[in-house]
Amino acid sequence: MKSRTSFIGYVIGIGVVALLPVVIRSEYDIHIFVMVWIFSLLVIGFNFIFGYIGQLSLGHGAFFAIGAYASALATLKWGVSFWIGLPFAALVAGVFGFVIGMITLRWRSHFFVIATICFNMIIYILILNWVSLTNGPVGIGSIPAPSLGGMAFSTKVHFYYLVFLFVLGALWFTKKVVSSPVGRAFAAIRENEPLAESVGISAYSFATLAFVISTAMAGMAGSFYAHYVTYISPEIDEFSVMISILVMVVLGGKGTVLGPVIGAVIFTFLPEYLRFAKDLRLPIFGLILILGIVFLPRGIITLPRLIRSRWSDKR
Repeated sequence: MKSRTSFIGYVIGIGVVALLPVVIRSEYDIHIFVMVWIFSLLVIGFNFIFGYIGQLSLGHGAFFAIGAYASALATLKWGVSFWIGLPFAALVAGVFGFVIGMITLRWRSHFFVIATICFNMIIYILILNWVSLTNGPVGIGSIPAPSLGGMAFSTKVHFYYLVFLFVLGALWFTKKVVSSPVGRAFAAIRENEPLAESVGISAYSFATLAFVISTAMAGMAGSFYAHYVTYISPEIDEFSVMISILVMVVLGGKGTVLGPVIGAVIFTFLPEYLRFAKDLRLPIFGLILILGIVFLPRGIITLPRLIRSRWSDKR
């Protein structure tokens, strides 16, 4: 009965989200939603290494940038379609993730955090200075929009549905992995790594696998970003992007399937709609973050459960 109720809830939720472009007339709001879905792909991937394994990577902005540049260069210099550039972006970012993971995840903890920060800086410097490939600080423009069967995904509404379908696929994939033996191994490593090792679970191998999945999805999100905005520059790898990713996952609910998406929705819209506050925008945003961490340490996704618990106690 409970699973049937959950299924109906998911169907209603998907239906509501699918109808939003029909209801929303503002091009600006639809644009923000497209950015929400792109960030959702990014944070769903980040949740694999941070939420399910418990290892903090501060270099995911670099993998996002690698995917964006790989897809843009593939379509512009090689003349391939977006549908080739997208998996190519995921592949390139995933290979980088595999190499970095192979080197750093044997030690994990603080060493892994520092290594990913350094990697982020290296990629930023390469993008900025490898002018013959990346066009340096000028960036790359005129990146083509995706097309399929003669239909170009050139409008915001088209792109909304395109990225939303991939987000649904990413959520389905996450759910399948989490409920599989692989997902249970992830949870065991996060909760008690020495105990997991003692029953034959290789923390190093599973952490590397999670990191490769995580970075490949970051590359995919970067590809969507490049072909939606049609322009990329070194700013895509600034550390502020990494801070946004971290905030979305932590305050949305790390280690949950829907938590990062909820975080992406709230913390993509919130900074935009706080612009009316002008100079007070960042202090207000910071206060909201602090309140979220203090009162919802396990993320916003736990809010309904807390409300039900309080209501039951009062009754």
